[in-house]
Amino acid sequence: MIDPVGRIKIIHKPAKNFVGIDFEKNGQILLSVPNDYVMSNDDPNFFADIKYFLKALHKARTRRSELRKIEGVEGEFINDFPLSSMVWILGHYKTYGRPLTYEKRYSVNTSGRINWKRTLHGETFIIGNDVYFKNAIYENKCISNSLIIDAYYYCVYEAVSKVGIWLEGMNPKSVPWEKKIITPYLKSKYLNCIKKELDSTFNDDNRLLLTHMKNIVCETIGKDGVISSFGVSSFDVVFESIVDSILGNVVNKTIYEPSASYLIGGKASPLKNKLIPDTIHIANNKVYVIDSKCYAKGSLPEISSIQKQITYAENIDFNHDRLSAPPFLYDRDEIYNCFIFPASLPKDQLFSYYGDATSSWKSSQKKYETIKCFYIDLKKAVREYNCPKSFDWLKKFYSLFSYS
Repeated sequence: MIDPVGRIKIIHKPAKNFVGIDFEKNGQILLSVPNDYVMSNDDPNFFADIKYFLKALHKARTRRSELRKIEGVEGEFINDFPLSSMVWILGHYKTYGRPLTYEKRYSVNTSGRINWKRTLHGETFIIGNDVYFKNAIYENKCISNSLIIDAYYYCVYEAVSKVGIWLEGMNPKSVPWEKKIITPYLKSKYLNCIKKELDSTFNDDNRLLLTHMKNIVCETIGKDGVISSFGVSSFDVVFESIVDSILGNVVNKTIYEPSASYLIGGKASPLKNKLIPDTIHIANNKVYVIDSKCYAKGSLPEISSIQKQITYAENIDFNHDRLSAPPFLYDRDEIYNCFIFPASLPKDQLFSYYGDATSSWKSSQKKYETIKCFYIDLKKAVREYNCPKSFDWLKKFYSLFSYS
């Protein structure tokens, strides 16, 4: 089997830079990860760490699309490589090992088995005691043509060569794609055949398969010598999604957002810009307002971030009578604030206390006026994001807040 480890080069970067995967012309794979996602080629969990990281990028992209409908948030994802389609087709190949299922097609023909239900709905003539049908509808089971079958195995071969070899331990040589060499002309033939099949099939399973095949073939057309990428321009959006998934239990955070308006000429004019907390957790009559900060170790949020965090909590405090309702009941004296930063922590640690943020315009008598700062182990958090309930995260999180 081809050894994939030598093809993968790990690049650790600041989280504000592109992180993800690049596929180069020479077969080299560049995997860019945040500095705190510590990994190396000789780590026994190397491939598992890659799988969890890329799945986290994909999951955050999907989750961000869903949240955008609620909150109007924007993502910064780069997706000119069909990773999702390749992972999907690998699963299809491992399950079925073949391309399309048979499906029935109907036509005005002279061969096949007549479909009486459809024929009887057509135009008929009665002459004497005889009934004549203008068009008899024949039913045929359509077997996918050889070009579609060939295109399927080409897509599987591409997926195994670029993804399956290190994600699933698969061998490209095991794929029954006989040509092994692709040309622009053959790619175009595959694409045209797939499009034609899509236009003529109504089987949902086949349409899904053909759509993924189309994504893979389209990605390879005109891309010879050009790097394809899957990732995100800055890890902030992914880190926020990870923390929100692990610690948040309030999906629609817009009801907790502070709002403001101008009164001009006797008419109220609400401001449109949003102040929405990254993550809110409400349990045991307590509110935790969490802001994810994807900063390098030692870097700290600016004063505007401190002000916003206090404002979030102050709004929840001030509007207690309106907001405290089942299933999210809370006490006004039990509202907490925190910043969470990514880090690489010792093996037995999920979180680590870092310090507090206070301000000159608040007395810190309210608990939320002191913002607790914690590190979260990024690699463990990425795993939890993919496989929930592997650690008792909330129990550890609650224990971080100890006030006299």
